[in-house]
Amino acid sequence: MRTPGPARLGLLAAALLFSTGGAAIKACSLSAWQVASGRSALAFLALVLLVPASRRHWTRPTLMVGAAYAATMILYVVGNKLTTAANTIFLQATAPPCMSCSWAPGCWGSAAGAGICC
Repeated sequence: MRTPGPARLGLLAAALLFSTGGAAIKACSLSAWQVASGRSALAFLALVLLVPASRRHWTRPTLMVGAAYAATMILYVVGNKLTTAANTIFLQATAPPCMSCSWAPGCWGSAAGAGICC
């Protein structure tokens, strides 16, 4: 039976990194694009080194998810550089409900269709 110690330390490290990410982006003197590029390079290296299955082949859905994640991360970093971390996280958390409301049938031509339903 394995002990939960290493898993708990990993969870604690992840929580620490996630909670300080916005402050670290604000504190550095690099531009938003430089920060986003560095984060992307680190994520790519982590995937290639830690997940061997990611090196086998890339499918179209894999590339689409990667593009969506890249856009999300770039917009998060740019938003974090331009406004407060709290505003950025709030906008990131409320985007899915706003988008689902704007795609609902009958919303086009209204304020909700413009994505102003939140």
